[in-house]
Amino acid sequence: MLVGETEFEEERKAMANNIPVELATGELKKVEQQIIDFYLKIAQKNQVDIKLTEIFAYFKIYDSLTQKQLKELTDFSSGFISIALKSFLQSSIITRNFIPKSHTNIYTIDDEHVFTIITPRAQVNRNNEEHEKFIIELQTKLGQLKDKYPLESTFLFRRLNGIRNFFETQRRAHTELEKTDYLKEDVSGLLHSNEFIEYPSEIEKLESSLVDRFVRMSMFIENDPIINKILSFLITREKINQEMLLTLTGYSRSTISRNLSGYGEQDYVTITKKEYLKPRIYYMDSIGIYLNEVILNNRRFLITWRPKFVDLLSQFESNSNYNRNKEMNLFLRTKIENIVSNIDLVIKRAQLLENAQRELKEFIVKK
Repeated sequence: MLVGETEFEEERKAMANNIPVELATGELKKVEQQIIDFYLKIAQKNQVDIKLTEIFAYFKIYDSLTQKQLKELTDFSSGFISIALKSFLQSSIITRNFIPKSHTNIYTIDDEHVFTIITPRAQVNRNNEEHEKFIIELQTKLGQLKDKYPLESTFLFRRLNGIRNFFETQRRAHTELEKTDYLKEDVSGLLHSNEFIEYPSEIEKLESSLVDRFVRMSMFIENDPIINKILSFLITREKINQEMLLTLTGYSRSTISRNLSGYGEQDYVTITKKEYLKPRIYYMDSIGIYLNEVILNNRRFLITWRPKFVDLLSQFESNSNYNRNKEMNLFLRTKIENIVSNIDLVIKRAQLLENAQRELKEFIVKK
């Protein structure tokens, strides 16, 4: 159940399992649209499919909907809605029930999903634990290659420490587990500033296994294998020029530039200026700091919506047009109150991650 869910909502949900819910009309349709816009803006920020998010957002408002109602709300084709519902069912985002004495299915959202189509936090923690176990196994293998390839094995070992430092910040921000120490991740003294790391085939195989895993499991951006592959190589190499990325990924120059340009604009990835006949160079220094900034930037954006929803709640008191349908008025107002409550929860969690980020930065500066 979401934060602040009321008995009114519980009763409405119970009724929705048997009959289609009432949809907003008139002035309250404008309120509905503001809630939809909230989810769509978050989807754009997180590079999530807009049309799928719109369907998801209507489920977040109404809890339960029929396919006919979704077509009325979105104006999407019946075929696309069917595909979306099948996808949501497979992902356990929604469940399906049969309305008695009818030939109609009604679909109900799982309360575990709060703002957008995201993996629940408990699952994120489990995924991170699995990732870390895999990385430790790679580091064990690198340790066995240290006598043969001292520079290359040490370089990749420390870059993998950077990923483990990111997982540690997540633990500090999201669980009650005791803190563990941050690990040395600095590779600045291993190569000259104008040199790039090149791995022998034995270490390249270990690198490839990590890249393949991060792409397969959508480590960074959900369902975007291109950016996941590019960012994975930035993690293992620290800095890399455009020509090397062309060879490692098999992508075109325009694909690489297009996918990384947005990250450079937000200072997550450092990109050198374009020079005549010289390939661009991409940098990612501290992996943990980079990944945390991506997360925090998205949360800061979400938090900016709180004043808008608080203002919208005040309009329910002053705008008489909102009071013509008292039940729908109460229903939408409760939905907005729940969003505000969940944004307040995000604020608390963001502060914990801000603290963990500060501790990581202090550790890196000291080292």
